[in-house]
Amino acid sequence: MLNVNAKSNIIVLGGAFSTGKSTMLEQIQYDFGDKYNYILDGGREMLELYANGRTPEELDECELEVVQRAIMAYYLDAEHKAMRDPRTTIADGSLVEVAAYSQFILGPRDFQRLNAELRYRSFKNIYTYIKFPTTLPIEYDGVRHSDYEHRELIDKRIDRVLSKNDFDVVRLVSDNMIERYTQILTTLAFHDSY
Repeated sequence: MLNVNAKSNIIVLGGAFSTGKSTMLEQIQYDFGDKYNYILDGGREMLELYANGRTPEELDECELEVVQRAIMAYYLDAEHKAMRDPRTTIADGSLVEVAAYSQFILGPRDFQRLNAELRYRSFKNIYTYIKFPTTLPIEYDGVRHSDYEHRELIDKRIDRVLSKNDFDVVRLVSDNMIERYTQILTTLAFHDSY
């Protein structure tokens, strides 16, 4: 049985980078259009905006902090809007990923706010988190990290954030994109039946 909280209004397609989240969101948008509200990948968007063609490895600590703050602001704004939208929202990433990526980057005040926002989402049952495994090959896009060890580190941090905040998690188990999509659609159908 799927571990899905029917009261949630944001279905997060989550996990480390280069795991197929954006590909799945694009397919859902194509198949379902306006039935759902969507939050696009804020990390990629903010990196493209602030990094000027450089990868995260090429940014200094101050630049990384600026990017992480922008990503956090993006998801805070998008998720607050989604909480007011009567439709279910499907998000490519969330504040969970922000917490995992920014563990050693954001200052204490930003990190306190981030943790408070995550506790609120847990308490109010706002997220159902669909976790993507790190088994696909990394598709280098010139924006994200291209390091497998870094991806595994982020994946472990994401698991810690999910566990700490007691979010409902559906774990995708297949590398096959059709099987992943079917599992996501099953989760959405279960969620929509409430």
